[in-house]
Amino acid sequence: MLESLHLKNVILVKDMTIDFSSGFNVITGETGAGKSLIIKSLDCLSGAVASESYIHPDEQMAFIEATFLVPESSPIPSDYLDHGRLTVSRRLYRNRPTVNKLNFESVALKELKAIMRHVMFLTTQHQVMELMDASNHLTMFDRFIGKDMVVLNAQYQLAFKDYQSLKQHADNINGQADALTHEVNELSVLVSDIDDQQFSVQEEDDLLLQQKKCEALQARREQVAKLLSISSNLTDQVHELDRALGKLNDSPGKNVHYDVMQVLDGLTQFHQDMTNERLDIEYLESVNIDDINQRLANIFQYKVKYCVNSLSELLALRDHSKEKLANIDIRKDEKEHVNQQVLAKYEVVVDLAAQLSALRVKHRPSFEYIVLNQIKQLGMVDAQFSLSFDGLDTLGTSGQDTISFMFSANPNMPLQPLKKVASGGELSRIMLALLVTNSGVMGQPLVVFDEIDVGIGGMTANHIGTLLQTMADQVQLLVVTHLPQIARCAAHHFTITKAIHEGESCVTINKLDKDHVSIELQRMVGGDVVASLIK
Repeated sequence: MLESLHLKNVILVKDMTIDFSSGFNVITGETGAGKSLIIKSLDCLSGAVASESYIHPDEQMAFIEATFLVPESSPIPSDYLDHGRLTVSRRLYRNRPTVNKLNFESVALKELKAIMRHVMFLTTQHQVMELMDASNHLTMFDRFIGKDMVVLNAQYQLAFKDYQSLKQHADNINGQADALTHEVNELSVLVSDIDDQQFSVQEEDDLLLQQKKCEALQARREQVAKLLSISSNLTDQVHELDRALGKLNDSPGKNVHYDVMQVLDGLTQFHQDMTNERLDIEYLESVNIDDINQRLANIFQYKVKYCVNSLSELLALRDHSKEKLANIDIRKDEKEHVNQQVLAKYEVVVDLAAQLSALRVKHRPSFEYIVLNQIKQLGMVDAQFSLSFDGLDTLGTSGQDTISFMFSANPNMPLQPLKKVASGGELSRIMLALLVTNSGVMGQPLVVFDEIDVGIGGMTANHIGTLLQTMADQVQLLVVTHLPQIARCAAHHFTITKAIHEGESCVTINKLDKDHVSIELQRMVGGDVVASLIK
């Protein structure tokens, strides 16, 4: 509820504070007196673009501030409230940014708009168009249906929330399983790739040793052959020495002693060693040096491929990958179980969505009839109104339905989306019809009507006044009107006057008592006789 509005240097107002009450508040005054000034000020507080046109011609700054009493059910965060009250202000400067505050703390314009959307609804052009957006129509229609829709929608919301949570959990598990499957494939390829090469830990060192031996083979082979030849000749000479020494000792004279067998044993062992060396050389000669080089190149290629420094590291990588493969759990059972749960919950949500659709279809004719009847009573006797009812391919927060209000002011014109209706007066009356049909549908404690009396009079004006009077039992109303039929229904009457003081125009607003209300109504109808009939 709007408790007070303070204006300073706003258009033609120097300094003015207005205190409002709950229920039906009406503002009247002569044409051009400044009634729209109140609407513009509230529109500015709701987040509308604030231009320099708001600032008094003689001033450099304008200040607009309002205090609202917010109900406990409001979604406004408690941080913005002070004992249930919200103070909002905007300070406008020439050639300087506007300062926006909620409870005296500076906030961004976006944040101010978000909060004020829960405080008041103004039937200014841009806010009516916002409400007329089809994204709000389904909520309005559901609230019209009432208790059955509240119960069923609560069941759907709970099931849909569970479904979304379960589906997110399933997506995580499926994503993890897919990631593990991908990792398993990569590890399997790595292990198979390395295993196919049949590397061994000492192989690289052995190959390098063989490579070195092969490089020194030629010179060594020649020396071994020469030594074998020399040792063979020496053996023959030692045998010859033994025979000659035997003959010498067989002749008369002193015997000469010499251990020829020891020398032969040494030569025989040496000859055997050289023979073994020759055999080793023959084996090395049988090894293809190209094969050795190719194998070493292959080992180097795999070390580079898997970013390791040695063959032992490569084989350790393979062993680690094998161990990791053995420990990986793809969680196939959990994946299948949670996917079955998602499917089961999806079927529950689809069934509830179908029930929502059936309930909406059931109440569609009565909603169309009641809204159209209200529109006709508000003076648009040839108007057409219907619901455009479409289904969605996917589940949403409200089921699988989309609803759009369709309207035409003339019987020979096709129905079109309500947001395309251009007339401000028509929009205000349609808005009134919808709000009356769905009492409290928007949830704001304050509703401000402007241009609701454009192009109407007589019985239609009386009907609008009665509707507003009924509506004020649940929300605070602030209505600007030229019609006494509407003004007479208000519980609180304010009048705006404009006067010239010392060569300057100034605007004042006053709350009228019962006697002055009668005088203002008489002024509005232009005579005592007519005024007495509408008291």
